[in-house]
Amino acid sequence: MEAIQLSYFNKPQFSLVLPVQIIISQSMLRRVLFLLLFYVSLMLYFSYFRAVFLLYQIAAIDAEISWDMLQTFIHGLPLDASFSAYLTAIPVALLSFTTLFSSQLIKTTFKIYIYTVLTVMTVLQVVDLELYRNWGFRIDNSFFKYLNTPKEIWASSGAAPLGLLLVLFTITISIAIYFFSRFTDYYFRRFQSLQYYWFLLFIFLLAVLIIPIRGGFQLAPINQSVAYFSSTNLLNQAALNAPWNLSQSLVDASKPTVNPFHQMENDIAKKLVNPYYEKTQDSTLARFDSVFQKPMNIVVIVWESFTAKVVKALGGLENVTPNFNKLTQQGLLIDGMYASATRSDKGLVAILSGYPSQANQSIMNLPSKTLTIPSLAREFNKNGYETNFYYGGELAFANLKSYLINTGYQNIIGKTAFDAKDMNSKWGAHDDVLFNKVLLDLKSRDKKKPHFTTIFTLSSHEPFEVPMKTVIQGADESSLFLNSLYYTDKAIGRFISELEQLGLTENTIIIITADHGHRLPFNTAIESPESYKIPFLWLGPVGAYGFVKDSVRQQICSQTDIASTLLSTLNINDTDFHWSRNIFKNQKAEFSISTMKTGFIWTDHLGSFSYDYKGRKIIYNTHNQIDSTLVIGQAHLQLSFQDFLNK
Repeated sequence: MEAIQLSYFNKPQFSLVLPVQIIISQSMLRRVLFLLLFYVSLMLYFSYFRAVFLLYQIAAIDAEISWDMLQTFIHGLPLDASFSAYLTAIPVALLSFTTLFSSQLIKTTFKIYIYTVLTVMTVLQVVDLELYRNWGFRIDNSFFKYLNTPKEIWASSGAAPLGLLLVLFTITISIAIYFFSRFTDYYFRRFQSLQYYWFLLFIFLLAVLIIPIRGGFQLAPINQSVAYFSSTNLLNQAALNAPWNLSQSLVDASKPTVNPFHQMENDIAKKLVNPYYEKTQDSTLARFDSVFQKPMNIVVIVWESFTAKVVKALGGLENVTPNFNKLTQQGLLIDGMYASATRSDKGLVAILSGYPSQANQSIMNLPSKTLTIPSLAREFNKNGYETNFYYGGELAFANLKSYLINTGYQNIIGKTAFDAKDMNSKWGAHDDVLFNKVLLDLKSRDKKKPHFTTIFTLSSHEPFEVPMKTVIQGADESSLFLNSLYYTDKAIGRFISELEQLGLTENTIIIITADHGHRLPFNTAIESPESYKIPFLWLGPVGAYGFVKDSVRQQICSQTDIASTLLSTLNINDTDFHWSRNIFKNQKAEFSISTMKTGFIWTDHLGSFSYDYKGRKIIYNTHNQIDSTLVIGQAHLQLSFQDFLNK
């Protein structure tokens, strides 16, 4: 019986040599050494993934900054140390129980813990490699918003080198588990019984871990800004610790929401920003309703990932969008429009509600808030229009359906409206199928009632697989992207041609624009304005504003300005669209503001700059008066985010 007790419980042994034992306990020293080496091993594990991240993003790294890559390991140490301390807290707690229980019993629990942690962290960091390449920011809580639509996530990953990522995961997890298994076995075999009073030392060790967890003794705990050191955003992102970044974003999401972009008193910010958005009546400009006897039909085509970099008239590539190039000769093309952000959920809200992006939030994911923002569909409903939205994919993705319902669309068509045979894309129905559906519906609808129809394409989304013989040759990602744009361009060209043949373009305005730009085909950095520059083509009557067809208007403007432009043109009240301006009017100043995850990109006639709030620094600059303009951009993001909070 006594042997069994000694196997699982260590009875206290009181002795006159207790002080000596406390000082020289070899068994305790082994435990401390084990914990120290465990902590250091985690630090090396995170450094390994930082090297993998840099290699994976190598195409976006300029040779001139390659020496700065080494600094990412130095500046990333505080976050690595912080998260390693978090992960070490459980082993400290487990080893404290070796004062009561057998070390072999604790070893089993410890192995389950470390195998689980390694698997989860390796999955997250492998996924993060591809997420950053496409999204431009490290993995955070926004990733989980898409988990309720796994098919769409799988489709989105189609352009990723899944085989490479799987091999990387397999090799990494195999080596990591092998090392930690041997490491654990080696030390636990050498752990001798320990007196119960050592439990207090483990409590002390847990308290000590608070220091690296907080990042030191300073008043404010550690945050992402500690990793920012470069004017090159990619290097700052590489210095971040992906699991730490994800954990912090989950913690922040659970806190009472405050404005992370607050820089000044709101009254001061309003004095800087409000003059840019003043609504004025312009009696000198004729309205379409005074020129045409019938209300105008409206068709807005939102082209997935359509970037200005592939449009000839905007200084882009020549042969990617031949049909769009021809269409520019029939309408008015804006050179200088920028997307609100880099994601579809933010781009659609910008276009259809004239509402800006909130950088690290998405209002589309909050149905209670989308009820409160203005919308084109709601205004057209008030004016007797039929409102339609067409998309060949899953409407539940990114909470799109709730947004469309809340903002007043009467007819919402998604993938369930198509036959199974037409589900010829990983996302749903390809664009030629989508436009055929729209064409059939427009032919059969009641012609007496005007319509506002929005069409959202999907074929030029990753994985860029299209049902067409390859035109733009190449198996690399950029070639696949360009080929998918060529396919959608062909589908749009045929759609508009058939509308013309059926007489359905009469008394109709057709707008073609993008949900957002894209880093491809030149792998443009996320902080560069070129990643946000998008086409905007107005087809239909333009004479009322004195414009002629086949014209390019040089004007810096925002995706959010589409709503006010359209409503003002049709003499429909746009006063609710506070964040939208009429592109066709002379404004106080031409400008655009786009948001990154942690900052914004400002563009006006003096140039562009990008500001990152985490690093508190400019990370891109071609602007001539950045000191005076920076505060206006900061005020804009502060007020727009506060407006989001107040909804």
